[in-house]
Amino acid sequence: MGNIVVELAVAGVMVGTLYGLVAVTLTLMLRSSGILSFAHAGFALVSAYLYAGLECKKATGSYQQCAPTPWLPPFAAAVVCIGVSIVVALLVERLVARPLERASAASKVIATAAVLGLISGVLLQVFGPQPRYTPPGNQILPQGSFDVAGIVVSWQRFTIFLISVGVISLVGLLLRKSWFGLGVRAAGQLPDVARLMGVSPVATSRFNWALGGGLAGLAGVLIGPVTVVNIGTFSFLLVKAVGATLIGGLVSLPLTFAGGIGIGVAEAVVPHFWKTPGVAAVATAVIVLGMLHLYGKRFAVLGYAGPTHHATASGPVAVAVARALCGIRELARLVPRPVWVLVGAAVLVVPFKSAYYASVGVSSLYYCLIALSILVFTGTTGSLTFMQAGFAAIGAFGLATALHHGWSFLVALAVTVAVCGVIGGIIGRLALRFRGLEFAIASVAVGAVLSEFVVTRPGISSSVPNPAVFGRSLLDARNLYGLALVLTAVALLLVANIRRSYWGRSLTAMQELHTRVAHFGIAPVRSEVALLALSASLAGLSGAFLGLAVIALDPFLFVPVLSVTMVLAGVVGGLTTLWGPVVAGLVFGAGQEVVGRVFSGEAANAFPQIASAALALVLVVKMPGGLAATFQWADEVAANAPPPRRPAGTQFRGLPVAAGAVTDGPLNGRHGARLARPRRLGAARTAAGRLAGANGAGEPVVGSGEAQPALAGDGQRTFGR
Repeated sequence: MGNIVVELAVAGVMVGTLYGLVAVTLTLMLRSSGILSFAHAGFALVSAYLYAGLECKKATGSYQQCAPTPWLPPFAAAVVCIGVSIVVALLVERLVARPLERASAASKVIATAAVLGLISGVLLQVFGPQPRYTPPGNQILPQGSFDVAGIVVSWQRFTIFLISVGVISLVGLLLRKSWFGLGVRAAGQLPDVARLMGVSPVATSRFNWALGGGLAGLAGVLIGPVTVVNIGTFSFLLVKAVGATLIGGLVSLPLTFAGGIGIGVAEAVVPHFWKTPGVAAVATAVIVLGMLHLYGKRFAVLGYAGPTHHATASGPVAVAVARALCGIRELARLVPRPVWVLVGAAVLVVPFKSAYYASVGVSSLYYCLIALSILVFTGTTGSLTFMQAGFAAIGAFGLATALHHGWSFLVALAVTVAVCGVIGGIIGRLALRFRGLEFAIASVAVGAVLSEFVVTRPGISSSVPNPAVFGRSLLDARNLYGLALVLTAVALLLVANIRRSYWGRSLTAMQELHTRVAHFGIAPVRSEVALLALSASLAGLSGAFLGLAVIALDPFLFVPVLSVTMVLAGVVGGLTTLWGPVVAGLVFGAGQEVVGRVFSGEAANAFPQIASAALALVLVVKMPGGLAATFQWADEVAANAPPPRRPAGTQFRGLPVAAGAVTDGPLNGRHGARLARPRRLGAARTAAGRLAGANGAGEPVVGSGEAQPALAGDGQRTFGR
C-alpha cells in the first residue's frame, strides 16, 4: 500500500510540474495587469501543435503516421516553437491587452477567453481534429527510466522537472535581484509610483507578455513529447493552474510552482483512497476555495477587483461605419412596425419546414437560453460566472434520469429546472462571498465539480428515452423546436417582467453601487443568490434541450471549458438588453451553420468557431455593449466624431472663417448644430464672437435660430431658437 502511494505521489510530482509551469505564467499576468489569462493556454497550444508538426512530418489521417525525417532537429524545433509563442503573445498584448488597459477585470478575462477560442479554432482548422503526437525518436527529452528505492521514474518527466525548476529559479532571481525586476514588480503593484520613477508601463507590459508567452511555449514543448496533445489539453490545465496560482498567494513564483506540484500529487493520490469519477475536480475545488478565502483580500489590494470603464478613440473607419448604421436605422424606421412583426414571425416559422432547419432552430434557442442565463447574472452584477456548462449538464442528465424513472416529461422538466435553481442558490450562498475576479476563479473550480463529479454519480442516466409531450414525440426535431420556442419565449417574458419590476430596476444599480443599495432596502448578497439561482435554472433548461437533441449523453459534452464559449455567446449578443440573447442565438446557432457552409462544404469545420471568437474579440475591444447595442454605439461614435475641416473660403454667418478652423463643439438643437470652436485664434474667432455673442471664455454661442448673447442665472449659456 505504501509503495503504491509513493509511486502515485512521484507521478503526481511530475504532472504537477506542468501545472506549476502554467500557473507561473498566470501569476505573472495577475501581478502585472490583473488579468486571469485564458490566452496563455492558447500560447502553449500553439507551441505544442507546432512542435509536433515539426517533429512529425506529413502527419495525415492519424497521429501515428510520421515520416522518418522531421523538419528540424528537436532542439531547433523547440526554439522555433517558443519563439512563435512569444510573437503571438506580443501580438495579443498590442492588439488586445493594451486597448483594454483601463477596462474591467471581466472584460479582460473575456478578451483572453476569446483569444483562446480563436487560437483553438485556427489550429483545429489547419491541423484537423486528430491529436498531435511526437514520435519517441524525435523527442527533445531523453528516453527510458531509472529506479530509486524501488520507484520507477521516467527520464522524460524527471527532465521536465529539472528544466522547470531551473527556469522558474532564473525568472525569480531576475524579478527579485535586479533593478529591472524591481521595476517590473512595481509597475504591476504600484503603477503610478513606478511611472514617476521612470518605469515605462508599455515596456513592462511587453516584457510580461513576452515572458508569459515564452513560459507557455516552453510548457507546450515539454508537454508535447510525453502525451498526446489535442485542442482541449491546455484548457483542462487551467483549473489546476489557477489553484496553484492561489496557493502562491498571487505573488510568489516559487510557492506557485510548489502549489502546482501539490495539486498534481493530490490529483494522483486522492483517487486511490476515494475511487469515484471526478474526485480530482473536488480536490482542486477545495484547494481553490480555501486559498481564495485565505488570500482573497489581495485581489483588492493589488487592484484586481472592482469595476472600471474604458473608452477608446474612434478612428475614421469607425466613424464611417457608425454614420452608415445611423442611416440604415433611419431607413428601417420608415418600414411600418406590422411589417417587421410579420418578418419576425416568418423567421420563427421557417424551422418547421424540415428536420434540418428545425435542428438549426433548436441550436439557436439553446444559445439564446444560455446567453439569457449569462445576462441575468453577469449583466446585472458584473461578475463573470463559468458554471453554466455545469448547470446545463445537470439539466441534461437530470431530465434523462427522471424520464428513466417513469416521470412524465413536463413534470421531469419542471423538477429538473427547479433542482438546477436550488443548486445554484446553494452555490451562491457559498461562493458569492467572493467578488469580481475572485468569484470568476471560484466559478471555474465549482463548474468543474458540477460537470465532472455531480453528473457522474451512480444512478445518473446517460441516455434519454423516447420523450413525448401531448402525444408528440420529441425525437422529431420539429416538435422539439416548437416546445423549445414556447419555453424560450416564456423565459424571455419572465426575465423581462423581472427587469421591469421595482426589484429589477433597483438591481441595475447593484453593479456600480454594490455596497450602497442596501440603504434602499436591497440586500446585495441575497439578490445575487436569487439571480444566480435563476441563471442556473435557465442554463439547466438549455441543457435539457441539448440532451433531447443529442439523446446519448456524455460528461465530455459539458466540460468546464465550454462555459467560456457560453460567456462569449452572451458577450457577442450583449449583456444590457433582452435583444442580446436573441442576437446571440442567431449568431451562434444559425450564424455558425451559415458560416460553416459558406467557407467549407464539409459538415464539420472550425470556421464557425473562428468567426464567433474573432467577433467576440472585436466586440470586447471596440464595442463592449455587444451586437444588441450596435446602434447605441453608432450614436455615441457619430456624436463624438470631429467634423471635417472647413475648406478655405468658408463663411460663417456671412463672415470669412480662417482655413483650418473646425466646429468641434457640443451638439445643440434638433438639427445637430455645433458650437463653433475654431482652433486658431485670430480675426475669425473675434468676428464670430462679436456676431454670436461670446461668453466670458471667448466661445461663441450659436443656436438653431438667432443667437442669444444673454447668460442664464446659473451661469449656463442660453440657446435661442
